[in-house]
Amino acid sequence: MAVFALTCRDCGAPVEIPGRYGFKLKNTGISTTLCSACRQANFRESRADGIASSDQLGVAGERRRWIPLMVVVVSVALIVVGLWIRRDLAGPPNDQDALPRTASPSK
Repeated sequence: MAVFALTCRDCGAPVEIPGRYGFKLKNTGISTTLCSACRQANFRESRADGIASSDQLGVAGERRRWIPLMVVVVSVALIVVGLWIRRDLAGPPNDQDALPRTASPSK
């Protein structure tokens, strides 16, 4: 299998790319790429920048934590109000239904 060597665009170290992928890169005119050390350093920098920018949110990040709690509170409130309205629509109980019925004496 053929191994192609390209140079790292940041540090200039040789980067060995095996097989067909290296051949395709060479044929397209790409002469530089990133070595794994530079790629990892770029990842660490972007990750640190992403974490730093999310820390600046502060209050907005804490507000997002309240969303699930508010969904639960609103859901419970809707259920309670719905049951209360359903009970009121059934109407007040009749006084005749509340009295105990006595068995009529049979002859």
